[in-house]
Amino acid sequence: MNHFIKEFLTILPVLGVEVFRGRSSKWDDALKAGEELQYDSPIFQVSVKKHGGTAYGQIIDGEFTVLKGSAIAAEVTRKDNVVESTRRQFELRKQLHERLNNEGAIVIDDKGIATLTRDVPFSSPSAAAAFVQGRATANGRREWRTKDNDTYADWEGRK
Repeated sequence: MNHFIKEFLTILPVLGVEVFRGRSSKWDDALKAGEELQYDSPIFQVSVKKHGGTAYGQIIDGEFTVLKGSAIAAEVTRKDNVVESTRRQFELRKQLHERLNNEGAIVIDDKGIATLTRDVPFSSPSAAAAFVQGRATANGRREWRTKDNDTYADWEGRK
């Protein structure tokens, strides 16, 4: 029966039913207590060097999701002399950051530290790492790490 329910919940978003997506609100209390709830993946973390904070991510419903309460870069920084594809990635990250900021999903305190107020799903751990660090690109398979310091790539290889 559990298998049927899990498959059913996987199919519903394809049909446009989003009500069952995401994680339980129990996660907020679990994160504060240093515990992990049972999902398909462990909780990963990455340092946000721009202000010394930490972002948290987890695979939820097949997407790499940056979790509510994560510290992220307050802005997306553009580098000069980059190839066109990197310039396009910068524009995409900047637009997403601005949209989330306008929607209230990002709050920036008086010290310039930005925090997510809701979970934000990404298509890959690399897209998520680039976003939280305020960069156009990142290697999320190397940058996201478990509390035991295993990389996302290490975890994925054992899965």
